[in-house]
Amino acid sequence: MVWTTISNNELKRKLESKTSEIADVLLKMPLENIESISLMSGKTGIALFLFYYAKASGEERYYHHAVRLISQVFDEINSGKTYYSFAGGLSGIGWTVRHLSRKNLFTTDDEDPLKAVDDFLYSIMMKEIKDENFDYLHGALGVGTYFLSGLNNERLKYLRKLISELEKIAHKDKEGGASWLSSMTGDNDEKGYNLGLSHGLASIIAFLGKAYAKNISIEKTEMLLSGAVNFLLRNEQDISKNLSYFPNWVVKEGGSQDSRLAWCYGDLGIGSALLLSGRCASNKSWEEKALEILRYSTKRTKLIENAVKDAGLCHGTAGIAHIYNRIYNLTKIVDFQCAAEHWFGESLKMSKINSGFAGYQSYVSDTNSRYINEAGFLEGITGIGLAMLAAVSDIEPSWDEALLIST
Repeated sequence: MVWTTISNNELKRKLESKTSEIADVLLKMPLENIESISLMSGKTGIALFLFYYAKASGEERYYHHAVRLISQVFDEINSGKTYYSFAGGLSGIGWTVRHLSRKNLFTTDDEDPLKAVDDFLYSIMMKEIKDENFDYLHGALGVGTYFLSGLNNERLKYLRKLISELEKIAHKDKEGGASWLSSMTGDNDEKGYNLGLSHGLASIIAFLGKAYAKNISIEKTEMLLSGAVNFLLRNEQDISKNLSYFPNWVVKEGGSQDSRLAWCYGDLGIGSALLLSGRCASNKSWEEKALEILRYSTKRTKLIENAVKDAGLCHGTAGIAHIYNRIYNLTKIVDFQCAAEHWFGESLKMSKINSGFAGYQSYVSDTNSRYINEAGFLEGITGIGLAMLAAVSDIEPSWDEALLIST
C-alpha cells in the first residue's frame, strides 16, 4: 500500500524532532545496560526501530548500531539462551530477523537464521496449547505467528496441529460461539474469557484471520474464526450505558465493565483484530462492525477516563495514535486521521524535561504503582519512536504485524 504521513505540518515537525531525539538516545545507550535480547523489551526491538530509522533518515550510523545489537542477540542465543515466547524469546527474535530481511532493511546470508530451532519451538508450542496457554505474547499463538510468517511444508504441518489443538480446547456453545478460558489476574484460581488483543480472544481472531488468508486448515479455521467472532459480538455492551463496546473479561455473559483505550485491552485492539480478520476472510459485515466500533472510540479523548498514563505502544498515547494512523491509511476515513493527530499531540505532551529516556517513562501498575525508565518496543521509547516515525515517514510501518494489526 502507499503509506501517507500525517497532514498537520507543525505536528509533523515536532514529531520528527522527537523521533530523532529517541533515535539518538538509543544510539548512545550502553549495550551492557540492555539486558534482554527480546523483541518486546530488549535489543531485538531496539534494532528493529534503528533499522527503520536508518532507512528513513539515510544515516548509516543507526544501521551499523542495529547490526551490532543483532550480532549480540545471536551471540547470546548461541551461548544457550532458548526462551521461546514471542514477547521474550526465540519466536519474536526469529520473526523480527525474517521481517527485516524481507523488507530489505537488513541483509543476512540466511533469511531464516533460526530455522534450526523450529522443532524445539514446535514442541514448546504444542505443550503450551495442550496446557491451554494460547497467550499471544507468552504462549502458543506467538510461536504460531513465527511459523505463520515463514511458511514451508513443515511449518504448515505445525500450524495445522496448532489449529487442531485450539479446536480441542475451545468452549463451543449452542449459539454457535467459540471461546477460550484464561486464568484471571489476582491471587485466586478464577477463570474467565479474556477479550483483549495482547492475551485474549481478539488475538485468536487475528491469528485465525491470518491463517484463513493463507488457506491453512480452511474449514476448521473458518469454523473457529466464525465462532470466536460470534462469541465476541454476543458480549457487546450498551454504549448508552457504558464507556466501551466491550469489557476486558467475560465471567458471566450479560455482565458489563468499562475497558481502557489501548492496544492490549479494550475496543481499540478488539476492533483492530476484527477489522483485520474481516479483511482476511473477505467478510464485509465484520469490517463494517469493526469500523463502527473504532469510529466510536475516536470520541474517547480524555486521558484519565481512558486509563492512559504513559506514551508506550501497549497502553499509551503513541500506541493509540499509531492504531488510528494505521486505520486511516487503510480506509482514508478522516475521523481516524483526526484521532491519530490528537493522540500524537498527547504523546508529545507526555515527554517531560529531565525525566526518563527522551523525556518518557513507562507507568507500572503493581502494588507500588510507579514510573520507570523503559527503552523497549512494547512499553518504552523504541515503540514510541516507531509510532512517531510512521507518522512522518512514507515507509509503511509493517513492523506492526507484531501487534496483530496488519498483514
